[in-house]
Amino acid sequence: MSALATSGALDLDLHKKQGLALFTEATELGYGGAAGGGKSHLARVAMIFFCYIIPGLNCYLFRRQSNELVKNHLMGPTGFPALLSTWSRGGFVRIVKNEIRFGNGPDPKNKFEGGSRIFLCHCQHEKDVFNWLGPEMHFLVIEQAEQFTPFMIKMLRGRNRIPEALNIPDQYKKLFPRVMYTFNPGGVGHAYFKQFFVRMLKRGPDGVSEIVEQPDEQGGKKRQFIQAKLDDNPSIDPVEYRKTLRGLPPRMAKALEEGDFDQVVGAFFPEIDRAKHLIPAFPISPHDTRFMSMDWGACGEGDPFSIGWWVILSENGIYPRGSLICYRRWHGAGLPKVTASAIAEGILKREAKDPEIIYRVAGGDIQQKRGTGPSIFEIFAEHGVTFNKADQRREEGAAQVRERLVGRNEKPMIYFFEEMEDELETMMNLQHDLHNPNECTQFNDHFYEMVRYACMSRPFETEAPPSTKTLEERFAKKTTIDELWALRESSRKVSRR
Repeated sequence: MSALATSGALDLDLHKKQGLALFTEATELGYGGAAGGGKSHLARVAMIFFCYIIPGLNCYLFRRQSNELVKNHLMGPTGFPALLSTWSRGGFVRIVKNEIRFGNGPDPKNKFEGGSRIFLCHCQHEKDVFNWLGPEMHFLVIEQAEQFTPFMIKMLRGRNRIPEALNIPDQYKKLFPRVMYTFNPGGVGHAYFKQFFVRMLKRGPDGVSEIVEQPDEQGGKKRQFIQAKLDDNPSIDPVEYRKTLRGLPPRMAKALEEGDFDQVVGAFFPEIDRAKHLIPAFPISPHDTRFMSMDWGACGEGDPFSIGWWVILSENGIYPRGSLICYRRWHGAGLPKVTASAIAEGILKREAKDPEIIYRVAGGDIQQKRGTGPSIFEIFAEHGVTFNKADQRREEGAAQVRERLVGRNEKPMIYFFEEMEDELETMMNLQHDLHNPNECTQFNDHFYEMVRYACMSRPFETEAPPSTKTLEERFAKKTTIDELWALRESSRKVSRR
């Protein structure tokens, strides 16, 4: 460490919440919320600090795009080169392309061999995670993690491990292996971070949550969420930055200014309103038409089925006649792989006391043959559960869902019992597809697919506005035979030309 001794100290100031995040005993930390909370600076300082403290530590920093790594972490007055300039001049640090090497290796003659390193990485597509199955990621940082899909997050987290041979000082051993995510509202990962960090972890008035050990199926780490707000960061002028943010579209401005995860930036269905579309359960008339819709998926946690039972409402004095109400759902998330026979039996069990289900619709994939055996459709039929093929047109289906969400006369024409709040939120969190603005990203969309099939089975059209004229006014002027004959002659002259 002789080079370090002559290199001088670094100025790595952190504000209070950044300091809490640096030394928290959580091994899976979510840090984020509002824009301007100092997320990137925290990530850089944390990696520099632990690389200095723990010789041989490997830190991996991920973003979706490579140009984001350069602009955010290698340029400007707070980038790695600027922060590490003193140590670079003193020979303790080398920055080589997207790699930062620390001269604290065990061999004094070759101090960079076996020293700590920070790797700046990008992972643009889901398939790219398979390029990172080999490295030991002792300290994993995923920046703007809301831009990563849950699959990508879980796969990268699976690389977070540490060898026993790494000499970690006793006071820091319980902090590793370590994962940190920085994120804002929005993006394809919005729903994941909202569910597992914002909602599930109870926060105090300061925005700092308790530390909760997770079950093995969630990675088994000690998880914490620290909400970063604009006012927490004294290094920027909050008044001026707020003015900048308020120049954005209203929902985006609210999300980024307040760190409000109920504001879904880029939502495919901004029309969804819990206060309107979620309703208390009530007894349904046995005379109203009932039907069922299903998105099969492939079952299991990764690609679950979603089933909804619907009623077409007659007059009840509260909700409009013809409204669709989803009064029961069965969602496969969290289940092990389930056979089609077991699901058919589950459907019949749930319907045992129901009035007749008039029809059922399901995605056409259940009719596909799997090898030489029966199709999923045929297995269901053997148990007495038969389906019609759903209309799977996506853009038209999205339009039908949107029409019903909006409804007429300020009243929706589709509703969900309150027990479906979590499922409805998956629809609220759907994002526009970057390549097709008329389509949504196909992630966690099974509940929506089920809803879309239901709406396409009962097409809804808004009524034309009634005429302001009465029948008497519309037919008050009586046309004479001579006038009709003159009209005929004039039209014939036009046609001859």
